[in-house]
Amino acid sequence: MNKRINIIYISLVGITEKMLEAAAEGAREAGAEVRMIKADESRGVADFVECDAMIWGTGNYFGYMEGLLKHWYDLYQIPSKKECKKHDLPWRPYFICCSGGWNVTKPLTIMEYMHWGMRLKKVFEPETLIGKPTPEVLASCRERGRQLAEIDVDSVEDLYQPTERQLKALK
Repeated sequence: MNKRINIIYISLVGITEKMLEAAAEGAREAGAEVRMIKADESRGVADFVECDAMIWGTGNYFGYMEGLLKHWYDLYQIPSKKECKKHDLPWRPYFICCSGGWNVTKPLTIMEYMHWGMRLKKVFEPETLIGKPTPEVLASCRERGRQLAEIDVDSVEDLYQPTERQLKALK
């Protein structure tokens, strides 16, 4: 069981936050301790290291993740990778919630690329939403949160397919 789940996110209008609150509720129902952390209030690498699983959240802003979450990656993605190598941290499961008015999958490509380097295993397809949250979407987020709390990361396949460049870096 993943007892500690950190959610790092930005939600400017509250839609992504509602999705993440539903995921947090599901994880708590499964017995996990959940911390919702706005990217601009994060303790950086500590928020990445001090958990067993992660959920990330952003809206699609002009075809990309919200700037404050991008800033989190700019500051902490490389130090987080170094921390993983230095302490040989295990792979941890994660998923992403993304909302927006159009093409909500666009920010996901770069986020997934960076997560793989941080030893995060994509265990579910992202929860995406165009428009306002529906009861069905929130129920799905809640279920993903519950599943994330209960999943054994070693027993599931990584849904992310690393690039050739990422695989070469392992050698």
